[in-house]
Amino acid sequence: MTIKYYDVDSTSDTRRAALDTTNSYLEKVSSGSYFEYVIDSDKERTISISAEIATNAYLTKAGDTNYKDYDTGIEGFNQSYIGSYDLDMSRIVKLSNTINDVTTEFDTNKNAIAKGHVINAEDDAEIAKNYRLPAQQWEMADDLCTKKFENLELGEIKLSKGTNIVRITLNGYLAKNTWSFGGYACGNWKSISITFK
Repeated sequence: MTIKYYDVDSTSDTRRAALDTTNSYLEKVSSGSYFEYVIDSDKERTISISAEIATNAYLTKAGDTNYKDYDTGIEGFNQSYIGSYDLDMSRIVKLSNTINDVTTEFDTNKNAIAKGHVINAEDDAEIAKNYRLPAQQWEMADDLCTKKFENLELGEIKLSKGTNIVRITLNGYLAKNTWSFGGYACGNWKSISITFK
């Protein structure tokens, strides 16, 4: 059983998901794309799908008036990019199973939230000592705000006997990533797991 990723087919917007080979995850996952499994099942059963996801919704002082005068309190950290927003994966992920050309959708777990983080001295002053600031501000912000992967339970799908085409389709709602397709943040994805029940 192999999972495949199908990116958006568009010539009007060339921004695409890419593999971060240094940290082994798929970054800038595109709104309108999907992951697909083909599962041959010998009987009816339920599977549970979970994934290691980190938010990639950028929070900047220039883009959010609530933070325009924000000071992290960390010496040498003065850039506009200061954090990330929570990503509600239940609003992004659509789970489905297609059997004999009939597609059934399943609910996504409402608690599947990829947590954001705003850099602040209380939480981050100690770890900031590991970076050469201000030169490594962006790297520090990425590490603390868009690479904190959490294993999120996305939901359950019912399989039927025969060939099941299981999809995890992504549709962004939060336009907070200028490097992603359409500007929508759909998360950085490190792994996807299926548990057979």
